Amino acid sequence: MLRAVGFGDGDFDKPIVGIANGYSNITPCNVGLQTLADAAMAEAKMTGLMPQVFGTITISDGISMGTLGMKYSLISREVIADSIETVCNGQQMDGVLVIGGCDKNMPGGMIAIARLNIPAVYVYGGTIKAGHLNGKDLTVVSAFEAVGEYLAGKIDDAALTAVEKHACPGAGSCGGMYTANTMSSAIEAMGMGLPYSSTMAAEDDEKVQSTLDSVAALASAIENQLLPRQIMTRKAFENAMAVIMATGGSTNAVLHLLAIAHSAEVDLKIDDFEEIRRKVPVLCDLKPSGMYVATDLHRAGGIPLVMKMLLERGLIHGDCMTITGKTVAENLANVS
Repeated sequence: MLRAVGFGDGDFDKPIVGIANGYSNITPCNVGLQTLADAAMAEAKMTGLMPQVFGTITISDGISMGTLGMKYSLISREVIADSIETVCNGQQMDGVLVIGGCDKNMPGGMIAIARLNIPAVYVYGGTIKAGHLNGKDLTVVSAFEAVGEYLAGKIDDAALTAVEKHACPGAGSCGGMYTANTMSSAIEAMGMGLPYSSTMAAEDDEKVQSTLDSVAALASAIENQLLPRQIMTRKAFENAMAVIMATGGSTNAVLHLLAIAHSAEVDLKIDDFEEIRRKVPVLCDLKPSGMYVATDLHRAGGIPLVMKMLLERGLIHGDCMTITGKTVAENLANVS
C-alpha cells in the first residue's frame, strides 16, 4: 500500500512524518495553508523524510459569530486534536508538522502534539495584513465596530459597506492580538514554533521559508529524539503566559493553555495566570486594545524582541529547551 502512494525501495528506512494540513477556503486564516503544506512536503523529501499529508477541519469564529454555528467553535478544537492524534498514532508516524491558521487550529494542534509526544513542530499559517481605509488600519474587529456604529446611527450604509470591503484584504488570521495571533505567539514563546514565525504575514515569502526551516527542525528533533514534553514544561508555559501578558493577548489563551497543559500532564491552574499578570507589564500597543497590528510588531522585532526584554528583567526562563535544539536564552542571544 505504501508503494502505491509513492514509496520506493530506499524509503522504508526513512522516518515517516505526518503533515497535518488545515487548508480550507472557509476562512482567510486557512486559505493560504496549501502553499505551506506543498512546500513542507517537497522539503521533507529533500531532507530524507517520508512525508504523508492529511487534512483536518476548521470553522471560522468570525463568520459563525452571532449564529448557532458558534456553538461548534470550541468543539472544533477537540475534533482537530482528535483527528491529528488518530492519524499519527493509527499510522505509527515518527513525527508531525502541524500547519494551522484559525483560532482553534492552534490549541487543537498543540493538544494533539502534547498527547502524541512524538517529535513535532507547529507551523502557523500567518497573520493577515491590515486593511486600509481613509488613512486607518483595519482588522476584522473594525467590521464588528462598524456594525455597532451603524446600528447606533453614527454611520450610513455606504460607510459600513466600505469598512466591510476593506477590513480583510487577503489570506491570514485576524491581524490584531486576537486569539490566533495570541496562540501563535504563545506557541513560539513555549518553544514549539520557530523564532519570529508567529507574527509573519501569511502572504509574505518569509512564511514559506519559515516552513522549510521548520521541516529542518523537525528532522533534527527526530534524529535527536527531542520530544514535545521535554519542551512543554511548566517553565515553558510560564514563558508563554508572560508573553501573552506583555503583548496584551486574548483572554481565550487561558482556557486553551489550560487544555494544552492538561494534555502535556503539566500542573497549570487558572490562578497561575494572575500570578504572572501581576509581574509582567503590557509592552505592546496592539489591537484590539491598542493601535497597532501583528505585522507592525513583526517589523519592530516580533516575539523574540518581547522575550529578550522580558528575559533581561528576569520575567521569563532562559534555560527552557526549544524545538531549535537551543535554549530560549541561546535563541535570544543576538536579538536586539
